Amino acid sequence: MPIWTLTPALRWSFVGERWVFVETGIGAALFLNTHLEKHQLSTTFQFEDRLALGMALGNSELSVSLIHYSNAGIKKPNSGFETLSIGYRHPF
Repeated sequence: MPIWTLTPALRWSFVGERWVFVETGIGAALFLNTHLEKHQLSTTFQFEDRLALGMALGNSELSVSLIHYSNAGIKKPNSGFETLSIGYRHPF
């Protein structure tokens, strides 16, 4: 599923718990293929809503994200879908 995304995000760290954070963001996605495994998208352009929970592991980060894609009714059918992903970030 090749996809390009641009999603600015806001991050909140909890007072006294700097190693735990929540992120949220709304952005845009461009799918290079509209036929996905279980979904047929009506447009290549989709909006992306993201909510993530993560934790710092030294210089690295581990996070779990729930992402919703939808074309916001630009073209019917608007068969939005969700994905759950696990991410790991480590600086080099």
